Amino acid sequence: MFVRKYLDRVFLGLGVFVLLLSLLGFFEVRAAEKKESEPFRARKSMVDTAERLMTSEPNPYKKFQLLLRWIKYKEEYEQDQALKTANPEPGFRKLKDEIILRIQQEIARFDGIKNVDPSVLHRELGYRYLELKLYDQSQTHFFKILNRLPDDEMAIGDGMMGSSQVMLALEFYDKAAKDAKLRPVIMYKRAWAYMQLARFADSLREFDTLISEVEIKGKPGQELTQETYDGGRTQARPLTKLREEAYRDRLRPYVETFSSPNFIEQHVQELKTLAAKVFPEDKNAQVKIYAENLKSLVEAFNAKAQVGRAEEVFQAFAKEFRDSEALLISSAPLWLKTYRGLLDHTSLERVVNNLPEKNLKKEDNGVLALQAELHNTAAFYETLVGETGKADIEMSAKNSLTADSVADFHRARKLLMVVYFKYFQIFSTDPDSDPLRVNFAKLLFEDGDAIQCLSLLSGRSKNDVEVEKVAANLEARCELKELDQLYAKPHHDEFYTKLHSALAGKKIYQQKDLGVNPEQAFESLGRMLMGSLQKNMQSQKLRETLKAVVESYPFAKTASLFRELQIVQAELRFEDLVASTAGSDQKADGFFEIHQKAPPSANVAKKALLNSVMIDVRPAALDRCDKFIQIYPEEFRAGNEVFKRCVGLSENHLDIDHQYRFLKNQEKALDERDTIRLAYIELARSRPEGMQRLRRLNTELAKRAMASWEGPAARPERRESKQFEKLQENTLEFVRALKPIGVQQIAKMVPQTVKDFHWIDRIWLKYYQSESEPYYLARTLERRAFMAAKMRDWMKALPEPKGLSKEELEEYRKKAEEVVKPWDERAAIAIKDCEETAYVLSVDYKEKEGTVCKENSKPTFLQEHLDRWNKTRQWAQKTWPWGKDKNENQVLLEKFLEGGKAASEKKDWLLTRYFLVRALDFAENNREKAHVYLQLARMRKSEEYWLMAAQLDGNLPEPVEHFLEQAKGNPFYERLYKIALDYIRKGEQVSDKHGSSMAQRNP
Repeated sequence: MFVRKYLDRVFLGLGVFVLLLSLLGFFEVRAAEKKESEPFRARKSMVDTAERLMTSEPNPYKKFQLLLRWIKYKEEYEQDQALKTANPEPGFRKLKDEIILRIQQEIARFDGIKNVDPSVLHRELGYRYLELKLYDQSQTHFFKILNRLPDDEMAIGDGMMGSSQVMLALEFYDKAAKDAKLRPVIMYKRAWAYMQLARFADSLREFDTLISEVEIKGKPGQELTQETYDGGRTQARPLTKLREEAYRDRLRPYVETFSSPNFIEQHVQELKTLAAKVFPEDKNAQVKIYAENLKSLVEAFNAKAQVGRAEEVFQAFAKEFRDSEALLISSAPLWLKTYRGLLDHTSLERVVNNLPEKNLKKEDNGVLALQAELHNTAAFYETLVGETGKADIEMSAKNSLTADSVADFHRARKLLMVVYFKYFQIFSTDPDSDPLRVNFAKLLFEDGDAIQCLSLLSGRSKNDVEVEKVAANLEARCELKELDQLYAKPHHDEFYTKLHSALAGKKIYQQKDLGVNPEQAFESLGRMLMGSLQKNMQSQKLRETLKAVVESYPFAKTASLFRELQIVQAELRFEDLVASTAGSDQKADGFFEIHQKAPPSANVAKKALLNSVMIDVRPAALDRCDKFIQIYPEEFRAGNEVFKRCVGLSENHLDIDHQYRFLKNQEKALDERDTIRLAYIELARSRPEGMQRLRRLNTELAKRAMASWEGPAARPERRESKQFEKLQENTLEFVRALKPIGVQQIAKMVPQTVKDFHWIDRIWLKYYQSESEPYYLARTLERRAFMAAKMRDWMKALPEPKGLSKEELEEYRKKAEEVVKPWDERAAIAIKDCEETAYVLSVDYKEKEGTVCKENSKPTFLQEHLDRWNKTRQWAQKTWPWGKDKNENQVLLEKFLEGGKAASEKKDWLLTRYFLVRALDFAENNREKAHVYLQLARMRKSEEYWLMAAQLDGNLPEPVEHFLEQAKGNPFYERLYKIALDYIRKGEQVSDKHGSSMAQRNP
């Protein structure tokens, strides 16, 4: 039973260990699933986990496995970290030291442990010491391996080679070669070992065997062989690469063992055949490595002073690859000298033409000698040509020179050009060749080749002062000629750049010996510039040139050329501004600047000034209007675009002084509306001619303008009604006569009093029917009610007869009530008529203390008034003040209202009236007109303006508030205006049925 439990624990422990190894290897399995381009790399957490488990594991076998796992993870992680640094070598060294130290600390634990082979750890130590080039320590551990592998033998051999024990290394290489997989790399290592022993034949044999006899498996370049070590594991490299290195490395043993008297075709073929074995499927690679081998052979034979063999190899190379540049360079000096002495111009020309067509480095073999002989050859032909120019020779040939002399000159000149050309093709940067450059450039200039002339002169060093003077003038002449030639062709950026340099950079027109004076040269270039701009107005380089020339014109600015350049510049800037997407203000400033810089008489100056006026909306544009009138008075005419613009701008900015000047300037040609504008300004400035101007105009528009300026006629004062006053006296006299009477007087007084009452009341009725003044109508109703009430009270107060029995008295009273009742009813009707109607008739009718006519208007009257008022309300609430979408009239209306407000604050009442009257011109609807009249009402305290504002827009609270103040004492109108204000403030419509309770409430 105990044994069973023990085995269970053992198997459980092994299961946990297997699970642990599986977990540690999980990331390796996941890495294997990734693409080959993303190899698995251990992470720090894996290293730490292996470290922790290894440290805490008591079982030696498990600890051994964990140590190997830790070595693998540690190496992978630390190598990955080291490769991320600029210098990974210290990291690699530290890693190997850490692994060696850890293995040395742990290795003793595993001696004698079952199923644990310490040789594995000795192998790990051996490889790491080998990588650290600690050969003795490496061999010590390799020799402790009980069953060494071929890899181990090869590693021991490498250690022997490292410690210069070459013969011993060969022994261990032989042991390792028993493994067929290692045979190619062992052959390569043995070849190097033989080379160190100076056994060159054996070394060459090993190299050639490796290249020729090793079996190739799979696709070329894919077969692998063992080569290097990495943490105890061999790294693989393509066999093709090993053969390629062997082909190059065999060079020394090949030279050391070469015994043939000559390098012949057979040797060439042998090298070719061997190169084909290195790259059996890649022809280009075969040719490349073979060519490199031939070059190396030349150097190797020369190094051994075997010049003959070196030349034979070079001939083979030149024949094979047609690259005999080095041979030609080394031979050319002698050939040049020989042919020059023999005057063999043809052979000499052939040699020169066959020289390389590129720059040569002076430090290369034979180059200095070649330069010297080319220089001597040029000097020789310069002597033959002499100082006479080509044109002089051709002219003299017609006179005294023989045909042979002319032919000799041309031949010598041709050869000189060939030599010059080749010299500067090979030595284009030679700092000591300025004299040759200048002479060559003169010939090129004579031949009309300005481009080559300039190209040649551009490379001079400028070290020789005297030569430089000649060169600078010659360069300027070539530049002028080149510009003439380029101007005649389709233009391009290079021409523009050169023209800029000639005019604004080097200013070549200032050079001497140009053949023309500086001013003529400059004008020619300037005309070129203008002609080029006509063809390509968008060229920035041409524009830059034009700007520079105009700003720093070198001659008298009175010249026609300067004026033409200014005009061209102005026109270009004008076109740019027209096409620009800049804002109108920026454009306007740009146009004005163009006007200022352009000649005043130029058409573009006028166009620019006009544009600056037409697109600018700022007050500054008005000063430009003044300038336009001053410079171009004939262009400023009533009705044309600039006139309308300037007048409109002045109006827009409320600048009546400018507007007055603009309109006054054209007063005889103004149309009706502009004449009225002028008259308004004159009225605002208290000039009597303003009203005279309107009267002379005598049109309906002018009459309305006068009416607007003078304002609405004041309401006539209420007329005095003598008839009312007479009736009033009669009524008061009648009322005063209603005194108490005795019973005996009733029979006589009552009929007469009744008769008098009816007479006066009929007169009041007739008056009411004939009167039109609401105030007197209201007063009439009140007087009739007053008289009826007094008559009723008098009748009720008549005394009762005395001496009547109770029954008789009751009978009397009944009959008296029947007599009084009509008077009571009549008074009630008169009072009701007055209460319901009088206060509605006139806001001026006020309620007096003790009156019998208390206001009790019908709700329908209030509803009718509210409905009429409601119809005058303008409901476009969002249009005043306006938002961003104001039209032109609304903008002007707003400005003129603000102008009126500002003028009123300064107590300038005429100017205030001007702005407000003019504001009416821009008011497009009743709401806008109402706001104008509101300001007029505030300014002039005119009841008529308050009334006009209210009639145009009943939604304005201020007029209603004003009328409410005026209505105090008239309950009906007080209530009416209070209700209206309540609706305005709440923004509500009047109810369709304004009930009695609403009518009677006091808001």
